[in-house]
Formats: sequence, C-alpha cells, structure tokens
Amino acid sequence: MKTIIIALGNPILTDDGVGAKVIQELKNKREIIPQINSNDIELIELYRGGLSLMEAMIGYERAVIVDAMRSENEPGTISCCNIGKSGDQTGEKPLYSTKNLISTHDTNLSTALQMAELLNMPIPETINIWGIEVENAETFSEELTQSVNRAVPVLVDEIVSYLQKG
Repeated sequence: MKTIIIALGNPILTDDGVGAKVIQELKNKREIIPQINSNDIELIELYRGGLSLMEAMIGYERAVIVDAMRSENEPGTISCCNIGKSGDQTGEKPLYSTKNLISTHDTNLSTALQMAELLNMPIPETINIWGIEVENAETFSEELTQSVNRAVPVLVDEIVSYLQKG
C-alpha cells in the first residue's frame, strides 16, 4: 500500500520538532524493519499544514501525520485519531488539534481535504494523525524536552505496529 508519513513542525523550535525526530528514528529503522524499508513508504518533513499538507498526500493510499500538539494532557502524551478524505473524523476517538494542521497562510487541513475531494484529487481514504503533547514549542533549540523525547521511541513503535497491520 503506497504510504506517506509526514512530520509537521519546525525542527529548531524545541518540541515543535518532534515530528522530525520521529521521522529520523523511522529512517534509522529502515534497514531492520521490512515495512519501513518498502519502496511503497515515503518519509517526509513539512513545515506547514493546509494546502501544502494536502498536496503532499496526493497519489498515496494511506497517510500518517506526526505533529506536536497542545491540549490539557501531560507533556509526552501520545494521541491518535483518524480522519477521512473529506476531513471528517472516523472512528470513536475525538479529533485532537495538533499545532501545525492549521496554516495561518492558507487554510486548515479539513478544508484543504474537502477541496481535494471536490476536485477529484487522489488522496488517501483515511489519514492517521499522531500527536505528542509538547512542553515547549517556542524556544529556539534542536533538542526536545525530556518528556517529549521519551515519547519519541514509543510513538515510533506505534507507527511501526500500524504499518505491520497493513
């Protein structure tokens, strides 16, 4: 299944770079995990959501988005939800808003996906969004806070497990 895994965020804003760290760990595991080593899986980093995020998913059957999030959870908490190609939530888990799904320069992901559907663009039927609750996403640093850094390998394992299920 042609899959794209997209890290959102700014890798020089402390915890906002968590997606980039997850992608790097997945790249490091490519040699030992067949599901990640497949030519059908692309790992990329994006620095904004909206239309750019939607465009990155064109032509893929499955999409995974990893981003920093802010809610009332403890830093390092991992949350996952699924949305359909129309931007609507699927499943029972509540849709969490991550930090970069909304682009202040164009539109939010839901609206971008609805536009893609209206234009019959080939986007994934289901998009899985994983967020890690951040502690600090404003300070310039390439290092994650301890709680967020501890969550990275846990999330990598969750994504690998998801890929193994097909």
